[in-house]
Amino acid sequence: EVGLRLVRGLSTPVTAGWFKPVLLVPANLVTGMPPDLLEALLAHELAHVRRHDYLVNVLQFAAEILLFFHPTVWWLSRRIRVERERIADDMAAALIGQPRRLALALNALSRDADDAPAPVAPGARDGDLLDRIRRLTRPDSLPARRAVAMPALAAMLAVAIAGAGVQAGPTDDGRADAARRALAQLPGIDALIQSSGASHVLVLDARSGDTLVGVAENEAVPIASLTKLMTVMVLLDATPDLSQPVRIDERDAEAARGGAWQFPVGAVAPLDTMLKLALMSSDNRAAHALARRYPGGEAAFARALRRKAAALGLEHARFEDAMGISPSNRASAADIGRIVSAATAYPQIALDTTSLDESVGMGAGAIQYRNTNPLVGRQGWDIRLSKTATSAEAGRCLAMRVQAGGRELTLVLLNGRALPA
Repeated sequence: EVGLRLVRGLSTPVTAGWFKPVLLVPANLVTGMPPDLLEALLAHELAHVRRHDYLVNVLQFAAEILLFFHPTVWWLSRRIRVERERIADDMAAALIGQPRRLALALNALSRDADDAPAPVAPGARDGDLLDRIRRLTRPDSLPARRAVAMPALAAMLAVAIAGAGVQAGPTDDGRADAARRALAQLPGIDALIQSSGASHVLVLDARSGDTLVGVAENEAVPIASLTKLMTVMVLLDATPDLSQPVRIDERDAEAARGGAWQFPVGAVAPLDTMLKLALMSSDNRAAHALARRYPGGEAAFARALRRKAAALGLEHARFEDAMGISPSNRASAADIGRIVSAATAYPQIALDTTSLDESVGMGAGAIQYRNTNPLVGRQGWDIRLSKTATSAEAGRCLAMRVQAGGRELTLVLLNGRALPA
C-alpha cells in the first residue's frame, strides 16, 4: 500500500519512506498538468517504490559520507543515480504503454520547476533529463538495466568500507590524503563543498596551478548559467562601446523562456548594465541581448564563442546558447577552472560578479537586482570573482576565485544537489 499526499511548494513528485512509502506530489501539478502526463509521472514514482529505491538511496548517502574524499565513490554514485532513473523510466513506460507520454511529462516538469529535489527522496526530475527524454522518444534504445543499481551500490559500499578501514590506501596514490590535508587548512571551503552536495569538485591554487582537490573534475556535465562567463568574455573581447543603449525585444524574451529574467520587453539600458545583470543576477534576457548585439549578430557570436573555448583549451566544453538554458551547454570542472582563471583578467567581470545589488530605472519605477551568490559580501569571505548557476539538469553550480587560508583559490562545484536534513 502506497500513500499519496499533496504538498505545496514542492517542485517535483518524490518518493519518501521505505516501510510505508508515500508519494509526495506538488499541489500545483494536480491543477496545472494534464491528467495523462501526471499519470506518467506517478507511474515513474511507483517504479521507485517497487524497487525500494528510497532505501538504496539512503545506503548510497551513507557510503558517500563515509568516503566523501574518494573520487571513485562520487563517480559511481552519480552513475547509480543515472541508472536508477533510467530503470524507473523503463518500468513506467512499460506500465503506461506510451514512452513518449512520459517524455512529455518530464519535459513539462523541467520547464515548470527551477530547483532540484533533495536526492534522498528519488524524484522524477533526477538524473540527466535530456538523455532520459531522448531515450524515451527512441524506444529501441531502452535496454534492460534492472539489475544494475544494487550491484553497483554493493561495489560502492565495498570501496567505502575498504577505504574507511585503510584510510585511503595506496590505490589513491596519495590524492585523497592530499585533499584532506588541504581542506583541513580551509575549513570554510571544506564546509561549503560538503553542504553543496556537488558530485564534481575542483579546488585549484591559482598561483601555482596545483590541484588541491579534484572529484570527477574531467567529466562533462550541464553547467547552466556558468556559460555567461564565456558570453561576457567573448563580448568584451570585441571591445564594444559599453555606453551604447541595448533594448530588450521579443527575440530575447523568446530565447529566455523558461529561464530567470527581470527585464521586460522594451526595456533599455546601457551595455555595461546588461553585462552586469547577466553576470551578477544571471538575467537570461540580458545575456541573449549581449549575443544578439555582438558585431555580426548571433552567428558571429557563436563562432567567436567556439574560438574562445579553443583558445582557453577547454577539452570537454560545448556551448549551444549564450545563456546556459540548453542542457547541452556542458563542461567539466577542469574546464570551468580555466574559464574562471581567464575571467579574472577582465576587471569588469571581477567587479560585476562581486557586486551585491543593482537598481535599474524603468520609467517611473526601478527593478532591484541582487547577486545570486549569498556568500558575496558575507563576513569571512574574500571573493574576487563569482558565478552561480541552477537548473534541473545542472543542479546547483558555483564557480569562484576566492582568498582563503592565505591562498588565492579557484573553486568549482558542479551538479550540487540538496543534502538530506
